[in-house]
Amino acid sequence: MKRSLTIQLGLVAALLAPLLSGPPASAQTSERANIPFAFFVDKQEFPAGCYKLTVESDTQLSMVNCETGKPVMLMARTTKAYQVVQHGKLVFYVSGKKARLHQALFAGSNKDTVFALPPKLQREIATNMGVATVEIAMK
Repeated sequence: MKRSLTIQLGLVAALLAPLLSGPPASAQTSERANIPFAFFVDKQEFPAGCYKLTVESDTQLSMVNCETGKPVMLMARTTKAYQVVQHGKLVFYVSGKKARLHQALFAGSNKDTVFALPPKLQREIATNMGVATVEIAMK
């Protein structure tokens, strides 16, 4: 009888522990990057410089120019990657003289944020026609 009660109390404690421990700590989803070249996101062009990127939701990311403070909301698709990223980075595709932001990965997070690419660039990537990948570290 005593053993049965001990097992039941242990099960109740195990079930209630996650509820009583409070909300989980959220991973960092805001970082800065110094981008040494002008670049495009969707159809918007941005000058070289320091930018602070923040994931606002699964479909929006804000980007603030560090020098001017000018904010821009960007459409993106954020999914959960399999592993937590140790170092944040931005991934650009460069074709000709145009650099396009394709992906943002945030340190300490498993969020994988991807930006839409124009169909022509998608075809160039698929056929491996002179498209380079450039990665910029975020802090």
